[in-house]
Amino acid sequence: MNNLTVTILALCAVLSFGCLMHEADAADLYLAPTGNDANPGARDAPFAALERARDAARGLKGQGGGVTVWLRGGVYRRDKAFELTEQDSGAEGAPVVYRAVEGQQPRIVGGPAIPPEAFLPVTDAGVLKRLEELDSPGEYFVDRKTGVLYFWPPSPVAGKEIGLSLLEAPMVSLTGVSNVTFRGLTFEFARGMAVTMAGGSHNRLAGCTIRNIATDAVKIDGGTDNGVLSCDLYNMGGAGVSLSGGDRATLTPCDNFAENCHIHHFGRIFRTHKDALFLNGVGCRASHNLIHDAPHDAMDFGGSAHVGNQAIYVDDNACGVTSVGNVIYRVYRAFLIGGGRENAMDNNVIVECPIPMHIDNRGMSWSGKETENWTTLTTRLAAVPYQQEPWRSRFPQLVTILDDEPGLPKRNRGRQ
Repeated sequence: MNNLTVTILALCAVLSFGCLMHEADAADLYLAPTGNDANPGARDAPFAALERARDAARGLKGQGGGVTVWLRGGVYRRDKAFELTEQDSGAEGAPVVYRAVEGQQPRIVGGPAIPPEAFLPVTDAGVLKRLEELDSPGEYFVDRKTGVLYFWPPSPVAGKEIGLSLLEAPMVSLTGVSNVTFRGLTFEFARGMAVTMAGGSHNRLAGCTIRNIATDAVKIDGGTDNGVLSCDLYNMGGAGVSLSGGDRATLTPCDNFAENCHIHHFGRIFRTHKDALFLNGVGCRASHNLIHDAPHDAMDFGGSAHVGNQAIYVDDNACGVTSVGNVIYRVYRAFLIGGGRENAMDNNVIVECPIPMHIDNRGMSWSGKETENWTTLTTRLAAVPYQQEPWRSRFPQLVTILDDEPGLPKRNRGRQ
């Protein structure tokens, strides 16, 4: 029984993130696609590579303020991860910030561009016969023996940008880093993830665009107060944002979050169980997010004490979930309570949904006692100190749950 509180506001608000972190007295470094790493990184003599700016920032942090690395517009092509470690951290009130120059669009790109003129019409009858299974725009075939790509473009390629995603490592990797922000950047064309954060604290991905990624966009694993704020994420082969952290034994929250993001057209390659938002551990938060055009789940979660928004399937005997203030539009089944209990669906707006709410009793049948699911549930229950503090006070229903007909879907409610 998770006793989760799920809170959502209906639509994305346009939030300012200008005061995310105080950046007074920050030293400035400049980066440009046409720069040179032999330059000093000044406004009129910028660096070219992110690594050169990172290394220069290490030497400036001890001067009392933070460091801002300004990226001019254009394409920064990557063939390896941009890696930050503990030595690249900022400090409270003096963060290290990688951000776009005002009014410009720097793009971090995980592969080369293919000029449109490189594509030639297929005229060979024998080749055309082999390509008969390409029956709709957007499909392609790679002849591994000849190294030739056959592609049926969704629209004429003349004048278009065609990117080839090759980078399999994360485009940006933060490990044990604190007080670092990426702001106003675009990440695209990669086979791996866009951004990963492992440990650390007070890191932000703010006002960025992540698109055309083959797998998942962002993974935040552990640490405290790391977040994705006011970002647009779309055209991912996998998931949107994954958040985890906290300590389940002590119920210590991580406070990692995803807020005010627009996430859509994800799960384009991996069609199931790739969510716009995934929360795990203790005390993650997802709020004010707009999610649409998904082949499967909008949101999934495990653990305790999260705050989030979702299009809502409380799966396999999950209990104690409160879903508040959601707007659910044109979904076949708005709420599915899969055998759990004490779930609350309060003050939601449900529009053009054939089945507004469905509650089943799977806990009494295929998910009941003497089944694999039941063994999983009781094993996970035994793995946490649910009869001791702080669990006993935080989740009092758990203390006697095994004596209270645990398979029955009791005390679920829906109200305005």
